[in-house]
Amino acid sequence: MSIFEPHVEEIFENFLPNTRDSRETLAAALQMKEQALKVIACGMLNAGKSSLLNALTDQLENEVFATGPVRTTTKKAELSHHQFIFTDTPGLDAIEADNI
Repeated sequence: MSIFEPHVEEIFENFLPNTRDSRETLAAALQMKEQALKVIACGMLNAGKSSLLNALTDQLENEVFATGPVRTTTKKAELSHHQFIFTDTPGLDAIEADNI
């Protein structure tokens, strides 16, 4: 059982290959839940959080979550996609000087 589109399943298999049981549990929980599930990407500065969210939401062409070689996420950004609300956050180690 999968609630994810085939390309998202492929991303999971490539980057998180040992998570099939967790994904099946998540799929079952989502079928019982009426509210959207919140997925929040948090981690170090320029670690690929925005790129991961763009891939999971099929937004690689549009880059809903901005990416770049320097810091581009300076405040929280959200996107509703299917039964999820994806949230991108600035890096945990970001400082005000990174905004320049």
